[in-house]
Amino acid sequence: MMQKVLVYTLHSGSLYGTERMALATLAELRSEFKPVLLSPGGKIVRAAKELDIEIYLFRNAVELGIQTWRILAKYKDIRIITTGVKHALLLWGCNLWYKRTIKHIHAVHGGTNERDSYGRKHYLNYMSLHFVVNSRFVYERLQHYRVPSQRIKVIENFLPTHELIHYPHHPSFHYETGVNRIIIVSRLEPIKRVQLILDALDYMPRLAVLEVHVFGTGIELVSLQARAKNVHPNVKFLGFSNQIPEELSKSDLLVHLCPEEPFGLVVLEAMAAKIPVLVPNTGGVAGLVENEVSGFHFQANDIKDLAHRLWEIRHTSAHKLNEVVENAYQSLQTRFSTQRCIDEYRTLLD
Repeated sequence: MMQKVLVYTLHSGSLYGTERMALATLAELRSEFKPVLLSPGGKIVRAAKELDIEIYLFRNAVELGIQTWRILAKYKDIRIITTGVKHALLLWGCNLWYKRTIKHIHAVHGGTNERDSYGRKHYLNYMSLHFVVNSRFVYERLQHYRVPSQRIKVIENFLPTHELIHYPHHPSFHYETGVNRIIIVSRLEPIKRVQLILDALDYMPRLAVLEVHVFGTGIELVSLQARAKNVHPNVKFLGFSNQIPEELSKSDLLVHLCPEEPFGLVVLEAMAAKIPVLVPNTGGVAGLVENEVSGFHFQANDIKDLAHRLWEIRHTSAHKLNEVVENAYQSLQTRFSTQRCIDEYRTLLD
C-alpha cells in the first residue's frame, strides 16, 4: 500500500505559535500520514526529532527548491501545508515535472509584517489549494487583500493532546486570595505593545502592589528591562523560559497586549493552566474570550483603560474569577479541542 505523507513547510525554525502548530498538526495526524517537516534549522529541529518527525532542512530558496524536489521524488501520495508564498510557488514549479496529484493547504497564521503575512497571498489565488486561517481577524485581512472568501477556511489553533494531559493547574481562587501576580508571555517587539504595562503603572502608581513577570526576548528587551529597573521594580523582564506552563500555573492573570495579534496561542495555555486572561478588544486574540464570561477585555492601546481594568480584576471576587476560569476551560475542551480542529484539517486533506 502506498504510504500517505503530510508535509508541513515553514519559513522559520523558531518555536513560536506557527511552528508549534505545525508540529502539533503533524503529530496529531500521524496515524493517517507519515509526518514530514520542511524547515530552516533552529529550535524546531530538536522538537521535531523528539516527536519522530522526518525533517528536511534548507537555508535559502535554492536549498528549499532542492528539498522540495527530493520530497516529490521520494513520495507519490502527498498532502502538503505551506506557510510561505515562495514555498507554494516552488512546489508548483517542481511538480510541473513530477505531476503529482497533491492536496494543498496554505496556512496563514499572520505575523508582524502586513505585506508578508497577508499582502502577497492573492498571488496564490489561481493555484489549486485551500487557505486555512486561525482566526476571523486573519480571514478579514486576507479578504482585504483580494483572496476570495469562499477559498478561506477558519481552523482555530489548539493545544496538542500530549501537552494537555500533564498541564499544571492554578489552584482555585478563595476569598483570601486574588490577583496578585501577573504574567506576560510575548516577543518583545514594538508591534507587541509590551511597554503598555509600564505605561499603565506610570498612570496608576497603586498598581505597584502587583508582581509582574514578563517572559520573552526581542529587540526591546534591554530598554524595557532598564525602564522597569529604574521606575517599576515590581516588573521583571526574565527573558526566554522553557517552563511557561509552570510559570502560568503560578500566576493569577495572563495579560496580552498586542492589538493586532492573529491568534494568541498563550491564551489557550492560560486556559489550560486555569488562570484568567486580560486581552485587547481588537485583533484575533479578542475573539478567543467573551468579555466577563471566559476572560476580560480592555480597550486596545488605551493606557487608562488597561490600568483601570487591572485594578478592577485585582478586586474581582474569587467566585467570579473561578467562574471565568471554568468557562474558559470548557471553551478549551470544546471550541478549541484537538479533535475538533484536527477533524477539520482531516476533511480538507482527505
